[in-house]
Amino acid sequence: MDNEVSNTFYEVQAEKFYQKKVEVARGVIELGQILRETKDKLPHGSWINWLKDSRVNFTERQAQKYMKVYTELGNANHQFVFDQLSLNKLYTLALAPEEVKEDVANSKDKEEAEKKIKEYEERLRQEKLAREELQRQLEREKSIKKVEYRTNEVEVPPNDYDELKYK
Repeated sequence: MDNEVSNTFYEVQAEKFYQKKVEVARGVIELGQILRETKDKLPHGSWINWLKDSRVNFTERQAQKYMKVYTELGNANHQFVFDQLSLNKLYTLALAPEEVKEDVANSKDKEEAEKKIKEYEERLRQEKLAREELQRQLEREKSIKKVEYRTNEVEVPPNDYDELKYK
């Protein structure tokens, strides 16, 4: 009997938790919309002060993330998938190319959507590693060229050059 009660309790709690996560994701998009609308209407130079208002209390970086999520995902056709993602996943997706957004949007459920985002994040990580390796390789080549430049022979005039020049 205890297992049935506890399983039911855990199921109810899991559903409550899930519903709250959906509310949070929708809230992020709604907050992004409010931030975007407010920024667009405030006079120049007032935005940062408005963010510091105790009722808002957002950094400019936070506000940019929320606005990006709203701008990129707020009008999406497959909102149900986006509603299930964390803020970090929503932000990653907001920055992704359209084909990635579409691919995630066409996911059948949250797990598939998250898997596709993880694959995209891994691709980004691999690209970053490749860029870093290329940068290291370029730095090595520059240092080799510097050494070669220093070892090149340079014609130096003899010590008595000035005397010979005037004769």
